[in-house]
Amino acid sequence: MSDRIYTNEEHVANHNFVTVAQACHGVLTKVNHTDGSQTAFGNVKYYNFFEEEISDLGGLYRLHQKLLWKDRCCILRCRIKDKDNRRGVVRKSNGDDATLIAGKFNWFAIDIDKFGEGVGDLQADACKVILALPSVFWDSECFAVATSSYQRKEKPGINLRLFFWADKPVTNLDLKKALSGTIVDLAIYANPVQPIYTAAPKFDDGIDPIDVRIVWIQRAFQTVVIKISEDTGKRGAPEIQYTKQQANKFVEKIHSEIRNLSMGERHDGLIRWCYFLGKLIGDGHFEREDSIERVISDCSFWSYPNEKKDRETATYAIDRGIASMQGT
Repeated sequence: MSDRIYTNEEHVANHNFVTVAQACHGVLTKVNHTDGSQTAFGNVKYYNFFEEEISDLGGLYRLHQKLLWKDRCCILRCRIKDKDNRRGVVRKSNGDDATLIAGKFNWFAIDIDKFGEGVGDLQADACKVILALPSVFWDSECFAVATSSYQRKEKPGINLRLFFWADKPVTNLDLKKALSGTIVDLAIYANPVQPIYTAAPKFDDGIDPIDVRIVWIQRAFQTVVIKISEDTGKRGAPEIQYTKQQANKFVEKIHSEIRNLSMGERHDGLIRWCYFLGKLIGDGHFEREDSIERVISDCSFWSYPNEKKDRETATYAIDRGIASMQGT
């Protein structure tokens, strides 16, 4: 039996989100100089986060077209943990002060660095790259973006980024496993808060030698089949994380269920729902002591409550739930 917090029917997360990160100070693109040198990205620590909902790859393409000229922005393959805490914050997906959470998404990017020899036509170069990918990618539509190193003499080979839409929501681990041993740079999948840079580079003279920096690649299929990790959904796999807004909704359901437990199901029901509550506490959304007291208040609605026994049961289950999120 799965120990996830909710069944598929109860899990209301929408996988089709993109988090846009805006640098509070500095820029998130490179500067190409006339002498051939290049200035790296700015040392950005604090960001403002915005979430964009998309329904297909075309939505991501239109978003990227806008972001191409916004040098303070990039996108992240994760979600904002708490929309009330999204301004002037760091990119962090673990710990009590996490601002972002990892997730499963249909959209994903592929980084290509120094592959083969380009011809300077982004569409043609992208098609050449696609044929060097595993065959499942050959007939799937995508769009290509010229990176800051595209067509630079100092960075030979084809340097671009491809965006695809998977047939199902996939994790970074799924992508890393599916693309391991290919021409793809896997660094982009190492951390859920890894920036995916979207802005065109800047130039000293203000002239971009690349006429086209983003192109749509039309193919027969709208999605690409990505093999899901065999560990997904099994015991010991990473727990699903929820945004603060989702957690607030879920916690009301938990307390409602506890208040309405019948006489014969109180013990098992209290363990079940408090275990789920403990997961939300372990994910940093609620305080342990306050949650225990609210559960005891729920139990007071029962006929013949036993506060001592109910507190012991609730505390035991909540602590188990917390431990499950901490991997202990």
